[in-house]
Amino acid sequence: MSNLNKNNDSKQEFLTNTTTINVELNDALFKFIDAKDTGKSSTSLVGKPRLLIVDIIKRFIKNYVALFALILIILISLLCLIFPLISPFSATQVLAEKADTIWLTELPPSYDPIVTESLSTDRYDMLKKVVDANPNFTIISKDIPLNNEHLVTYNKYLFLNLAFPGANVNSLLGTNAQGIDIWTRTWTAARDSITLAFLVATTDAVIGITVGCILGFNAGKWVDTFFSRIIDVIINIPSIIWFLMLMTIVGKQNINQFSLYLILSSIGWVYMVNNTRLWMITVKDQEFILAAKAVGCSTQRQIFIHGLPMIIGKLATNYVRRIVIVILSISSLVFLGFLDSSDNPNLGTLLKEAIPLLDINFWALLLPSLILLLFSLSAQFVANGLHDALDPKVVRGR
Repeated sequence: MSNLNKNNDSKQEFLTNTTTINVELNDALFKFIDAKDTGKSSTSLVGKPRLLIVDIIKRFIKNYVALFALILIILISLLCLIFPLISPFSATQVLAEKADTIWLTELPPSYDPIVTESLSTDRYDMLKKVVDANPNFTIISKDIPLNNEHLVTYNKYLFLNLAFPGANVNSLLGTNAQGIDIWTRTWTAARDSITLAFLVATTDAVIGITVGCILGFNAGKWVDTFFSRIIDVIINIPSIIWFLMLMTIVGKQNINQFSLYLILSSIGWVYMVNNTRLWMITVKDQEFILAAKAVGCSTQRQIFIHGLPMIIGKLATNYVRRIVIVILSISSLVFLGFLDSSDNPNLGTLLKEAIPLLDINFWALLLPSLILLLFSLSAQFVANGLHDALDPKVVRGR
């Protein structure tokens, strides 16, 4: 009898413990049902939905080289906007209107005002008058005149401000052969070149990507065959020939920033079409496109919503590189003499103007070359960074 009671007590204790364990498990498993903890538990289990653009920005920021290059591009662009606005001098007119232009040509940098020049008799007499009228100003050295020329060494900026009161002649990096301030002209030319290149590259991208995606998605059909042959003809002819032909139609005297934009845009978009078409062909038959087609998505949605994001990284790379190509193309045409843009200077104009100044003022060549070099290299690194941040295959490979 006692054994039976013990067994009953054991069973009762076992059932009690089991009930307690079940209650504790139920409390632990279904604790998230509590309204107070709903948000906290669901967040920890599922996580907040992430925006695609935020992920792209985070991946780009982690690429420190591309981030530094982007900061450098932004800095150069800001300097191109700010310096021409705050400069007291013009990018197309002589340094000082109150001074004789012949004295303003090929001025040295203001931090090194001492020059040695060969002056004609008339100019030397003018220099002597300023010396006689101002005891604090002297000629540092002079040679015996030969053939009505006087080789003299003097402080040119001090002479100009004494000879032409109120002219306020002061140029940070000197002037070119026309007497125009090099510092202001360089940053103005860089601003105009970058702005024009950005507009041309954007136009090329909009037209080229749209046409290229449509042709690539319809590869093998008559529309693709017809337009691809036309594009092949345009690409196989060197772009400089197209440019010269269009420039002849427009007229060399009518070339300005707007006409350059039209000429370059009418040529460059075909290269974006060709590249976009080839990349779209690689993705148009993949499973996600077939799935979109199976559920009844329109052709436009298949192309631009599902297909385009898969190649957007490569297209962004091409877009950034196109900006650099436009700048280099314009600079090359001006430097080679095919384009005269003295009234609308660009970096090519400055490089051409710097040739006769190499021996007397290295800044005339160094400053525009540095801007062109830094902008081009930075754009290349930014293009690579955009490709890594936007390309789904690169992200998935990590």
